[in-house]
Amino acid sequence: MNITPAPKGAAASICQPDGGTAGSDPPPGYLYCQHGFSIFTAGSAEALQACLSMISVVPAEACNPKIASACIDEMYKAACSTVETDTLCKDTETQCGMIQEMFDGAGCAYQLKTFNDTALKAYVTCFNDKVMTMACQDAHNACYDAALVIAP
Repeated sequence: MNITPAPKGAAASICQPDGGTAGSDPPPGYLYCQHGFSIFTAGSAEALQACLSMISVVPAEACNPKIASACIDEMYKAACSTVETDTLCKDTETQCGMIQEMFDGAGCAYQLKTFNDTALKAYVTCFNDKVMTMACQDAHNACYDAALVIAP
């Protein structure tokens, strides 16, 4: 069984959504890796893949979503901030503050720094739509969470 798509193709489908090993789902790391290459910058996606490839093929470890999620945490820690996301999030914090709403600009910049251009544009479109009916921070949270959802 391979955790990530490289070097030997698809992963064995033996996992359960709760991390068990008697199911028919691929390991969570495999799904995270595939989705990561669609939303993260090349460097972040490659860092994620490198970490995920270190996960043991032992089913109890390969199927454990906490182990795969730790690789996402490591990817974020290793990623550098970007001028684009720093500016976007600082400007959003300023604009939200003008209407007396709280917005965590630093948290936003940390979360978005790994996004590629396509994912960042989708986030901005989502945020601009949602902020019309939600508080700024709630709109951010909803759009960030939506970007991370792995479609079946």
